[in-house]
Amino acid sequence: MLVTLNMLIAALGDHPIENRIDDADRIRVEGITLLCGGEKADGRFRDRLIVCGPDRVGEAAAAGYGAIVCVCGAGSSLPEDADVIAVYDDVEPAEIYQKLSERYVSIIDWRMRMAEGMTNGCSLQEIMEMSKDMIGNYIAVSDSAFRLVANTANIPCDDAICQRMIEHGYHPESVVEKFRSTGRVKFWEEHDFYIDNGHLFSPYTLVGRIFRMNGEYMAHAVMTCNNREATPDVIDLYNMLCEFIAKFAARDWENQNAELVLYSSLLTDLLSGSTTEFGQVEEHLRQNGFPTDLMCLVRIPVNAVANTLVGRLGKDISELFSHVHITLYQQELVLLVGGSSAEGHDAADREAVSFFELLEKYELTCGVSSFFDDVSQISVAYMQAKEALDAGERLRRSAHIEQLRTRYPHVFCFDEYMPYCLLNNSYDTIRQWLLSDNGRALAEIAELDRKNGTNNLQLLYTYLMNERRAKETGEAMHLHRNSVVYRIEHLREAVRLGDLEDANVRTGLLLSLLMYNLCGGDE
Repeated sequence: MLVTLNMLIAALGDHPIENRIDDADRIRVEGITLLCGGEKADGRFRDRLIVCGPDRVGEAAAAGYGAIVCVCGAGSSLPEDADVIAVYDDVEPAEIYQKLSERYVSIIDWRMRMAEGMTNGCSLQEIMEMSKDMIGNYIAVSDSAFRLVANTANIPCDDAICQRMIEHGYHPESVVEKFRSTGRVKFWEEHDFYIDNGHLFSPYTLVGRIFRMNGEYMAHAVMTCNNREATPDVIDLYNMLCEFIAKFAARDWENQNAELVLYSSLLTDLLSGSTTEFGQVEEHLRQNGFPTDLMCLVRIPVNAVANTLVGRLGKDISELFSHVHITLYQQELVLLVGGSSAEGHDAADREAVSFFELLEKYELTCGVSSFFDDVSQISVAYMQAKEALDAGERLRRSAHIEQLRTRYPHVFCFDEYMPYCLLNNSYDTIRQWLLSDNGRALAEIAELDRKNGTNNLQLLYTYLMNERRAKETGEAMHLHRNSVVYRIEHLREAVRLGDLEDANVRTGLLLSLLMYNLCGGDE
């Protein structure tokens, strides 16, 4: 079992030493040998650390051992080319060998206890508590929602951020905002390991490691160097602990529910088309208490939001809905939301309102599919949510006639925006529409509106949407019904609108008005 040279030579801190090995940080050794007396160097054990006196250095070097500790007397000197760790003290090599061996055994014992504990099903918290004697610093592991998963509870820490996290069980919003405003969240997205001694958040040096699954931020371990400095041996020990934290992430976190992890292989397989076993999927959902008689799919673009905050958003969402599967898929949060008529519409409405308000807080938009009751329809619902999102986002930017009427202008439901979703707004279609009679007529009305400061396009749209009822149109436009009648007649005379008594004419005009609202008169 390999141990870093840094971990071992830390045991010689009571002695004056000189490290002459250029690549000492990369050296790993498997065992320690004392070379003295009549014992000969054995090149078969190349990964071992050799302890010897100056007279055996050449022999040990020729045998090709992993590293050499040469015990010299105080005031002694070695050849300049000696690639060794020199101990300048009046001690016997056997004493140095004993210290290094005890250190080696303690590290191996710690590692074996962690490995056996994991094999026997212990928790990550138990693994963390095993590190007290070896590392000595406070270490906290948080998930992608900034919640405390495990920590070295047996090591006190007076750092304010650590104390608040222990108190709340997660980083409060004020702390998260500080991370965001100082660019720390973006930094964590781009780095897997860092040492922060700039005292931006803590009076102590911080050593952090990021754990990812499928490329996405999953967990974060931070060592606060409140008892021991971030020396090479301490960092190496911390990295050894992180190997086990990573194993816990791979073994456990993928299989937990959406409240803890933004990864659902079930939902991802359905979206990617890698499974068509819809019956098995539906049975799995039912066995886990997920109602399948009323479902909808929600897509939330999050490419502009740091993954760490995505984790927090996922946690908040999972606490709002009674039944939800969440996955991070292609830079979007995808939600499969389940409900049941037996649970009542009031409860579902309350969940939806809370969800919409949460999105508003995060300044995010979403597309929502129609409701469906068959798992095989998930791929269609996925496309519906995308079409609604695209149409809604475009209307938010360029609505010409009617602004979004919904209470939540960042939520786009397919059933509400379906007419826009069904429009083909490709470049070629827009050009063809502009050259049609309706396209030309609306362009003329728009030009008159610009010249005269009127709103006849909106009036025509409202008139047609209200089934040509002048009174209702007037109420919506804050006009007298007689004014509505006069202005519509004036439009019919000024512009070729066709016979509004003809249902086909009205349908064509309405579709043209929707097209104009979506993309205007620009080619």
